Amino acid sequence: MKNKDAKIKVVYYVHGKGGNAGECEHYLSLFPECDVMGADYQGATPRDISEEIKREVRRLDSVYDEIILVANSIGAYYCINAGISDKIAEAFFISPLVDMERMITDLMGYAGIDEATLERLGEVDTDFGEKLSWEYLCYVRTHQLSWSAPTHVLYGQNDAMIPADTIERFVRDHNADLTVMPQGEHWFHTEEQMRFLDDWIISKKTAVCEICSLRRWRKSDADSLARILNNDRVQKYLGMLPFPYTESDGEKYLDIILNVDANTTYCYAIVADGRVVGNVGAIRGEGIRGRSADIGYYLDEKYWGRGIMTASVGRLAEYLFAHTDLIRLSAIVFADNKASGRVLEKCGFVREGYLKSYVVKHDKAIDVLIYAKIKSTEIDI
Repeated sequence: MKNKDAKIKVVYYVHGKGGNAGECEHYLSLFPECDVMGADYQGATPRDISEEIKREVRRLDSVYDEIILVANSIGAYYCINAGISDKIAEAFFISPLVDMERMITDLMGYAGIDEATLERLGEVDTDFGEKLSWEYLCYVRTHQLSWSAPTHVLYGQNDAMIPADTIERFVRDHNADLTVMPQGEHWFHTEEQMRFLDDWIISKKTAVCEICSLRRWRKSDADSLARILNNDRVQKYLGMLPFPYTESDGEKYLDIILNVDANTTYCYAIVADGRVVGNVGAIRGEGIRGRSADIGYYLDEKYWGRGIMTASVGRLAEYLFAHTDLIRLSAIVFADNKASGRVLEKCGFVREGYLKSYVVKHDKAIDVLIYAKIKSTEIDI
């Protein structure tokens, strides 16, 4: 059972024609609680592209608690065609192409090509840069579409590519909600249009009901690290970190953590109230300790006492046991850090020992407690 107090979520962005996966970076600030990644599809046909998207969404579903879909223009069609709506927690369609048959027949009309001619020729290059394909039209007509995910649609009043009645019918048939930008175009790209898009997403996002979320660290998080760690009360039970802790120190840490082996170091930013408030992670042992990992964590003092650390440690442990071959997680806690011990115990960790003078910090020998959690299922060594 996944810990519902802390979720690991991803935004999956599918671009339109002429776009690219890198466009997903625009959505980092709009979804501070999520990992964000873009579809880098390579297929030449809608069938191939939709299969790529289906495979990737299935992979994401095995790793993340929730998938939020953002799809632009024909990217929305590829997603609908992929039949992935049962895996999507929430979808944002921007200028979506939702009726491919009508799009093709409209283009045929603009080009002065009837169906008999297209069937006879197979493919026709148009003066406006689009290639018409009889095989493509037949595929679209015979491939039934289904979509049931909660969906928000953004449409431009002056969209010259997709008729308004097509969008309205999709919204009505699929119980989606529709926002129309006055004077908006296909596609959204000007500064004014992008501001409208951003405000739309912020207003439509489902309210976060979990205590916190976990996501991978980003280069832009250095200021958050400085805010959290430039506090001697937060650093009291940590190792030897710089103090005062500056944004430059955060940048150095991120340069390291963003380039480590993802199979040996598992490190997540903790996000609550739309901001980074802490860190939780684990480092795999080496050699004969290769299936054990040591965990560590810290939290912004302003967020102490809200259950965030317990939710985060619990979710990390669940994730590691479910998605890696680790069979043991351990933690070293300063003996007088009662709060950290309670966090671990609430997450199913068991106290295994008391080590005297195990660490030295600021020239003072400190006793520690050893906690561990063992994977509960049978282990095939």
